[in-house]
Order: sequence, then structure tokens, then C-alpha cells
Amino acid sequence: MEQLRSIYAAVEALMGGNAWFLLGALALGAGLLLLSLHRSKYSYYSAPSPPVRAPYWLLGNVELAERVTDRHRLYTEWHERFGPFVRVRVAHRSMLLVADPAAAASILVKGPGYVPQKPPEYTAFDVAHGLQGFNGMLTHQDEATWKAARRAIAPAFTITEVKKQYPVILGCMCDTMQTLDEAIAAAGGAADFDIEHHVLVATNKVVARGFLQLPEGFIDPEQQAHDVSFIMATASRFICEPWRWVGHLYLPFLTAEGRRLWSARRRLAAWGEAIYDLLQQRYAAAGVPEQDHSLAGCLMRMTDKHGNKPKRGAVVAEICDALTASETVPSSIMWTLYCIAMRPKLQQQLQQELARAGITSSTATAPAGPSSSSSSSGSDAAHSFSQ
Repeated sequence: MEQLRSIYAAVEALMGGNAWFLLGALALGAGLLLLSLHRSKYSYYSAPSPPVRAPYWLLGNVELAERVTDRHRLYTEWHERFGPFVRVRVAHRSMLLVADPAAAASILVKGPGYVPQKPPEYTAFDVAHGLQGFNGMLTHQDEATWKAARRAIAPAFTITEVKKQYPVILGCMCDTMQTLDEAIAAAGGAADFDIEHHVLVATNKVVARGFLQLPEGFIDPEQQAHDVSFIMATASRFICEPWRWVGHLYLPFLTAEGRRLWSARRRLAAWGEAIYDLLQQRYAAAGVPEQDHSLAGCLMRMTDKHGNKPKRGAVVAEICDALTASETVPSSIMWTLYCIAMRPKLQQQLQQELARAGITSSTATAPAGPSSSSSSSGSDAAHSFSQ
């Protein structure tokens, strides 16, 4: 009892001199409790995070910057260990990696129509492109401008328009499979190849020949693949290591990496300018027909948020975005191929479905491994396309 009386007396004395302080502390505690109770099931802050390695407590998960070449493998390791949500921190910025589409829907708490403002770090891609002063759709910080650009090019990517590109897509991918077949034959069997680069070349051809309707050889898809890969990797390092941003922007010739970036972004900008001039000539006489929903037509029909025709540099920035956006496609394809290659039964099922759809020949059999899968699928697709 004496102990209880002493505690009561201490609390009473404290309340006498610091009543407002205690009331404020109680109010703050109640507020924090309410916030925690109203968090969604998949709260951003409750998502597990990989441990930060010593002595990089201030820098966060620096593996993102160190393991650029095999980042996919790193993501897979984290998701296998921590689940569909992984919260990653690099310096003062945090991001949420989501591996499950169904789980992703659960965190879109503001509704499917909500478009968040782009992080300012995305402007690093404009710096990498070498188009300072003009933002592509990806990096617009003004929401109205971003939505105007998105509405302008959206008709080029409807199911109807994409289906029109199927012959071009199949043709470009067949060329890639033929290249890989020849490489496998030259190696005398299964070997390691940078398939992602070859897929990026094919994707560049699809964008150029199909969506932008450029003449054959207007740009070099092989050089474009090398430049785009390097530019996007450098832009990613700008986000993780912002001190590189200043060096490459103001002192680009001090390092070999800076000189290579300067050359790559100049080539990209030159292609964007040349494509803009070509499209201007194409539509100079009669304008863009209403029924023309190609990416080329949509870009030349584009208006800004006020309904006015954008400046030349703004359209060139959108064209450069189209040339670099293809870099994400090989990543998706490689993830798909990796998952299929690890499941031989799924390969057989997929080949049967493709054969029933008439895309490949009906003689496809279950492959013995990932390398033979690439070879046989390439031959089947090329045979089907030639028919």
C-alpha cells in the first residue's frame, strides 16, 4: 500500500505542474493509436524490409546500387524471404516492391483512378536523355500536363491497335530467335547468352517499324539497345547516388562513364529530332487523319493541357521516351521466360496452346531445358510466320 500511495503522490505532483504536457501526450498517444488502427492490412510501413548492412545504416539497402546487373535475382531472393511486399530504403527515399498483382490491388487504397504525383527523382531520366528543359510523359511533375500526354498517346496502345502490330512483332521476334539458334549452333549446344539484349533489339525494331512506322534502317536498333541500356542504368544510379547527377551534368568529360553517357544521350536526342522531322513531313500536306491511331499519329496530334500544340522540344522528349520505354519490355519477357524455363510441363502446355492458336507448328514437343526451348520455339515461330 505504501508503494501505491507514493506512486499516486508522484503522479499527483506531476499533474499539478505539467497538466497540459500530460494532456498533450495523452492526445498524441490517442491519435497515434487511431492511425495504427485505421491502417490497411498491407500498410506501407508494416511491410518487411531487408536488413541494412553495416556500415551503411544511413545509405539503406545499397544492394540496389551495387547489384545493377542481377537486380532481378536480388528482388527474387527478397520476395522469397519476406513475402509479396518488400519495403526498400535508399538514402532518404523508400520504395515498395510488390511481387503479387492481387496484393498490389490491395494497397491501391485511393482507387483505380488515382494518379500519384511523380517523384522528383524521375527527372534523373530527363538528365540522362540530355533534354533538359523538356519532360517526357514519364517525368512530368505537373499532373495536368502528364494526363494530357497520356490521353494523347493512349489510343496507340489499345488492344485493337496492338493487334495490328502482331505481324511486325512476330517478324522481329522470329529474327531474334533465328539469331539465338545460330548462336546456339555455333556454341555447339547449350550455353549462356545475353538474351535480354537480343530481346531489347527486337523490341526496338517493333517500336520503330510498327508503332512509329519508320523506314527500315532509319535508326540502328543494335546501337539503340546499347545506348538505352546504358542510359537507363546510369539514370538509376542518379537516383541511388545523386552526387553522380551533378558530375555527369556539369562535368561529363572527366570520366569514361560520363563521356559514354554524353555520346549515348546525344545519339538518342538526334534520333528524336530526326523522327520528329520525318513525321512532320509525313503529315505536312493533309494533317493527321482521325482514323490514324498509330503512335506516330498520336504524337503529332498531341496537345498540351491548354489544348495548344506543344513546342518541338516537348514532342521530341515524348519520342525519346518512346525509344527508351522499350527497355522495360525485355525485363518482363525475361521474367516470363525464366519462370517458364523452370517448369518443363508448363513449356509443353504453352507450346500446345500456341499450336492450337496457329502461332507455332503443331510438332512442338516438351523441351529438355531452357536452351533447347529457345531454339525450338524460334524455329516453330519462324516456320509459322513464313506460312
